[in-house]
Amino acid sequence: VGWTTRRVSTSACEQSNTGVTSWTNITSLPTTLHRLTMVTLRGNAYVIGGYDGAGAQTSVFMYDGVSVWVAKAALSPGRHGHAALALDDDRALVCGGYAPSTVANTCVIYTASTNTWTTAPAMAQARQNFNLVMSEGMRH
Repeated sequence: VGWTTRRVSTSACEQSNTGVTSWTNITSLPTTLHRLTMVTLRGNAYVIGGYDGAGAQTSVFMYDGVSVWVAKAALSPGRHGHAALALDDDRALVCGGYAPSTVANTCVIYTASTNTWTTAPAMAQARQNFNLVMSEGMRH
C-alpha cells in the first residue's frame, strides 16, 4: 500500500517474516491508499485512514492474517498524514493529520476488542506528516 517509485498509488501489500529476512505478497487492500497509518492490535495489522486521490479517508481495515482485509468502524473525521501508535495490545492512538480540510490537532483512540472509537485529549499544536513514539516507561 502506498506509492510506487513512479508516485502511482498501489493497493498491493506485503508482509515480512519475524526476523525480517524475507517478504511475502498478501491480499491487496480493497482500496488504493497512501499517507495512511498502520498498527498491530490483537495480533492483526490495521490500516487506518489515508488518502485515495480524492480526499481524506475514514476507512479502517484489519488483515485477518490469512487472506482477507475486514472493514472496521470508520475513523471520523477521515484523515491522512496522521500518526498512529499502539498503546497496548488492544488500543491505538490516532492524532493529527489533514482532516478533512485543515491540519488537525485532534486525537482519538481505537479499541479493537469493541471496534469503537473514543475521543482523546488534543495535541497542543496541529500537525501532519509526523510520528508518535512511546518510551518503555510510558506503557501501562
